[in-house]
Amino acid sequence: MTLRFRFAALAAAIVLGVACSHDNGPIVPTTPSKFNLKIATSPTSVAELDQDDSVQVFVTITDVDTKLVVPNPDLTYTFDDKVLALSNTSTSDSLGRFGGHAFVHALATPATVSTTLKVSFKNVNKDSTLTATVPIKVVPDPAASVAITQAVINGADSPTTVNDATPLALQWDATNGGDEAALSATAVGVLSDTIPLRPVAWSSLDPTVVAVDSTGLATAMAVGSTKLVAKVDSIADSVTVNVTARP
Repeated sequence: MTLRFRFAALAAAIVLGVACSHDNGPIVPTTPSKFNLKIATSPTSVAELDQDDSVQVFVTITDVDTKLVVPNPDLTYTFDDKVLALSNTSTSDSLGRFGGHAFVHALATPATVSTTLKVSFKNVNKDSTLTATVPIKVVPDPAASVAITQAVINGADSPTTVNDATPLALQWDATNGGDEAALSATAVGVLSDTIPLRPVAWSSLDPTVVAVDSTGLATAMAVGSTKLVAKVDSIADSVTVNVTARP
């Protein structure tokens, strides 16, 4: 988990106003003709969030005429729940400084995603709506290390441990072809936390001995020895594969 924030120029508050009609009764705390919706964030500007980073969002609905904050506004938060999560949402502040508050968390993503958090407010009469958005870019954690950890050979029930000290052993013959092994690799962040959903690029130093596809499925092609490489970002790990003749 990282706790870094990368900041870039972004407005600290987004303000939108819209006229509201009040045929069905007054609006608390007065009967204004206009409201302002303001979103402020802490940190005050947010350009990018890493996985598990968070930002606080403060929402204020203000009567344009009286400058009073509307307490307990009816707020709706709209966001992509595959990229962001919302928690600790609340309304009003004992000092009357804002009408809504929430924490927005960045979830794990396989690649950089640009998204938005939209906040909407409907007045008591439900006859008008204010909306404002905060643009957020969610960035995957960089990999600090990658480890090839196991292989499932020919669909076996139990995986085989593989690493630098334990090469992968496969067999091949000209009649039946070679064994297949489904390899797994894990990316680890700078805080030694596993980074999920990260795509792994697989390659073989000698595909004529062992070929490997984009999913990490290795196939013995001939007797010999080579290395298979798993790469995430610019970080790589490799494992030796020894192919012997099937008896």
